[in-house]
Amino acid sequence: MIEIQRRPDVDISILPDSIPTLLRRLYISRGVSDVAQLEKAAKGLHSYQQLAGIDAAVELLFESIKQQKRIIVVGDFDADGATSSALSVLALRMLGSRNVDYLVPNRFEDGYGLSLRWSIKLSRLVQKSS
Repeated sequence: MIEIQRRPDVDISILPDSIPTLLRRLYISRGVSDVAQLEKAAKGLHSYQQLAGIDAAVELLFESIKQQKRIIVVGDFDADGATSSALSVLALRMLGSRNVDYLVPNRFEDGYGLSLRWSIKLSRLVQKSS
């Protein structure tokens, strides 16, 4: 038999009353300890310069677009993955790439993320089309 376990009450007073009680409980139980952590504006994002290898990635992408090399955006099945894949393809085409495509792995066969199995499939696909 399934037993429902109730979480212990949490002190929600550290978040402002302007946030509904249920949301304050959820936020606190997920580790939010300050209203600033809920700020999701662009100014709260880390700088792109903190991404390891970003300069090399930008150079590779620039050269690939310039030389019209094939670019494949590997996406994800969920809503944010589908959206980011579509936006990436659109942006690359707007930047002048005429040889851009996308692929979305089958999560039931390939699992989540860029797996070794999917990388091998992708490599074979690229070699076949070259």
